[in-house]
Amino acid sequence: MSQLDTIYVLCGNKSKHKKWAKNWIKIKGVHTNIKEICEALQLAIKQRDQDTIAVSFLTVNEMTSTDNLNQLEPTFMYTQIFKEILLDMGHDNQAISDFITYSRRNNSGSSININRFEKEYHSQSAIRWYTLTPFIYCMLNDVLRSMEVNTIINMGFFIRDLHQQIQRLYQQQITKYHQKPFIVYRGQGLSKENFEKLQKSEGGLISFNNFLSTSTEKDISLVFARSASEKVDMVGIVFKMLIDPRIKSVPFAFITEVSSFDGEDEVLFSMHTVFRVGAIQQMDNNNQLYQVELKLTSDDDQQLRLLTDWIREEAAGITGWQRLGHLLLKIGQFNQAEELYNALLKQASDESEKALYYNQLGGVHFNQGNYEKAARYFEQGLEICQKALPSKHSHLATSCNNIGSVYKKMGEYSKALLFYEKDFEICQKTLPSDHPKLATSCNNIGSVYKKMGDYSKALLFYGKTLEICQKTLPPNHPHFAISCNNIGLVYDNMSEYSKALSYLERALNIWQRALPPTHPDIKSVKQIIMLRLLLLVCLAHLVVGRTITGNIVLKSNPGKTIVLPNGCQYIVQVVDASLADGKATELGTTQYTLVSSLPQSYTVTYVPSGLPMGSDSLQAQIKCPNGHMYINDHRISVPDKEGDNITIDIGVISHH
Repeated sequence: MSQLDTIYVLCGNKSKHKKWAKNWIKIKGVHTNIKEICEALQLAIKQRDQDTIAVSFLTVNEMTSTDNLNQLEPTFMYTQIFKEILLDMGHDNQAISDFITYSRRNNSGSSININRFEKEYHSQSAIRWYTLTPFIYCMLNDVLRSMEVNTIINMGFFIRDLHQQIQRLYQQQITKYHQKPFIVYRGQGLSKENFEKLQKSEGGLISFNNFLSTSTEKDISLVFARSASEKVDMVGIVFKMLIDPRIKSVPFAFITEVSSFDGEDEVLFSMHTVFRVGAIQQMDNNNQLYQVELKLTSDDDQQLRLLTDWIREEAAGITGWQRLGHLLLKIGQFNQAEELYNALLKQASDESEKALYYNQLGGVHFNQGNYEKAARYFEQGLEICQKALPSKHSHLATSCNNIGSVYKKMGEYSKALLFYEKDFEICQKTLPSDHPKLATSCNNIGSVYKKMGDYSKALLFYGKTLEICQKTLPPNHPHFAISCNNIGLVYDNMSEYSKALSYLERALNIWQRALPPTHPDIKSVKQIIMLRLLLLVCLAHLVVGRTITGNIVLKSNPGKTIVLPNGCQYIVQVVDASLADGKATELGTTQYTLVSSLPQSYTVTYVPSGLPMGSDSLQAQIKCPNGHMYINDHRISVPDKEGDNITIDIGVISHH
């Protein structure tokens, strides 16, 4: 049973029952009294949380590669911003009451522990409660691993209190270190997949994204590591951490005097601690038990700092709650953002603040595809702005921009262009020529021209957007990806597929490094790239002078077929593949239309960028020397209208 992790046996004769218990891998102990089992259960719960703490890895190659535009995974960046926002928020007794209500409603802990927390908790007892019961410890570690927003919001006061108590202890204890490095240990399990990442990261970085519990006693850590190594899918790790107290990247503190555990010399680090990975050595000739040396480091990568600063700017707001709302929108947590903005709207008394929340609620419904509801919220915001603000105020520009976006989505392009141009006019009069908001305005106008089929004007405004982005943004900023993506889509509509793929790949590479993997932008551009790669492979469908419907069957893998997409028209040139070194003989040039449908399950591996487009690969590799396209399956079988297979040779393919 996969749901059952551990079994403990309570009996009267320990030696007798230990014999048969050895044959059952999930039986972890045989005990003669309930107190021993309770202690073992507490240790097992802590083991489970030790093993599931969220970690991110960065290899040396990734650090030195010019293609690696940021140094840590998106989860690290966004949880770091969450932390900063939550620490900046003001919390009162109502926050604790809300957390109690939330915990009871979701059965987050036993009623005894929840009631006790309600009666006894105060900000100076955060560490004691963190170490006292799995109720808080497990809940906090789970939510920081899963980034489930509702629980994070409800636990915001505790995250702040725990961080601030660690910070206070750090300030009190700093003089005791005498600026001398010291060593702490942490024992836990890593999945075999994460252990492989760790091995590749030797000399690179590892970040622990939760609060991090360590000990000065190696033996305690070894117990956890050995226990983890007994699981078939885990590798036990003893992290040996060299701590330089002069590095102030994250606060840490010896917590023995305030912890609920006696006798353990524990050092607790606040969220997001980054270490340099040193030697990785096997222990006790056990291939599932290793010691890993880590060194506390401050991550001073300039590109990462620039990216994080931009994320901070985009999560800007007067209050921490406003900043959190902006961030929720950025990472696609629309339901949580709607709940938050509705609550803020009810509390708002200032008219300009109400206008802001109406616009943000409009943005929530816009992103969810509820355009009529989005329009109502945007119009309410615009109405307030027109009454309360000067004619050139930036909030008016924002409202015009938002309404233009709704009209564009509803297909009313002339109205959309009218509102976008009003937005652009205000921005031109009030902002510097290289301001990012002007880039957004140009981008929006370009998008309408693209919808209207005026591709030359679309490229003109998209080009202005890209020019501003190149001047003002770090090369890994998500807005830079949007600009590349949009230019790629225009070239795609113009049937210039090689140019389209070039820009789309740039967009995908940035988004994969700067956004969570579930973000809709990543899914969308992956689908487009997949389609265009299939189109390039589907050029093999051409028989000069004829239009054929049906499936392509690869000779090298007859079990795989490509169903061709609807309505695609383009001009291709087919040359004889038997002549190498660019001396191919042209066989013909023609325009044709493909007339069937493309299933989402088929993908292609695109060699130049190394992008894996999916596990169900067609194994047709495309190589691009000298700007030309090659297909390595030169002989491809194509069924004609009568159902017979026609075998043709395909070589260099260039697009016109």
